Amino acid sequence: MTPREVADLVVRMAVENPRWGYTRIRGALANLGHKIARNTVKRILQDHGIEPVPERSRRMPWKMFLQADWEGLDLRFVVHEYVEHYHRERNHQGLDNELLAPSSRPANPNGDVRRRERIGGLLNYYYREAA
Repeated sequence: MTPREVADLVVRMAVENPRWGYTRIRGALANLGHKIARNTVKRILQDHGIEPVPERSRRMPWKMFLQADWEGLDLRFVVHEYVEHYHRERNHQGLDNELLAPSSRPANPNGDVRRRERIGGLLNYYYREAA
């Protein structure tokens, strides 16, 4: 990816995940093979007029939360989705911003970046499409 495409991906992640801070975005980019500094993420967002996470998240939580299709959700499903996300898709800052159980299959470095949404978009994971 070009630096412009990486910057576009940073902006996309911030817009699609209003509660993600610089470190969380940096971790998601690392999962895709892009190693950039936290301050680079900060600069890209500032250049695009995107506020830090405390400001962005104040405008979002309930609207996004309520967009989920609640008729088809029950507590077991929500807990299952959260546990799957937590163990396989969420970067853990206390563990050097790494995944607990990363995928064993190698990523396609040229594949399109896709987003897996869980619980109506409350939880998101970015990955590369297989070849």
